[in-house]
Amino acid sequence: MKYLLTESKLEKIIENFILNEFSDLNVISVSFKEQGVYLASDDKSITRNVICVVVDPFNRSNGDLEDIHNRFPYDIRRNLFNSLDSMFGLGLTEYGSEWELEVYGVTLIKI
Repeated sequence: MKYLLTESKLEKIIENFILNEFSDLNVISVSFKEQGVYLASDDKSITRNVICVVVDPFNRSNGDLEDIHNRFPYDIRRNLFNSLDSMFGLGLTEYGSEWELEVYGVTLIKI
């Protein structure tokens, strides 16, 4: 059986997947944006769907400063990337992919 998913439904499914599967990362938000990309070797422009994820793995936004010296673990992006690519077949690793992932972490700035 095949299902037809609109782009907004797919985005909602991806958002729910990230919020549920990566709840230990304290995901603050998941949003989507479109970004124009020029593919030089093909001499063409495409529109890429970018998944923007904001995480707070040390719970800093709630005032937990115990892990103030811990740096953002960059394997978070790799784990999200691999999970999304395998679960939804987005082709994130392919040249000219219509999908991209951006991960942002909450940090503290000393003033």
